[in-house]
Amino acid sequence: MRRMLAERVTCEDLLQLAAIRSVLTQVQARLLENHIETCVADAVRRGRKALDHLKGALTQVMKMS
Repeated sequence: MRRMLAERVTCEDLLQLAAIRSVLTQVQARLLENHIETCVADAVRRGRKALDHLKGALTQVMKMS
């Protein structure tokens, strides 16, 4: 952001980037939600370490942020 301001990026461009980031965050949340509802729930039913699956998914989401 600082670099962009220094390069005189327009306010419209900054707002567009903020909107894109917001959409990406929503997509990440939906993907994680879907993973919990499918893969983690399946792991619980099969008696596998569901918490490990959830932790792995959270770690991947945090790396993408």
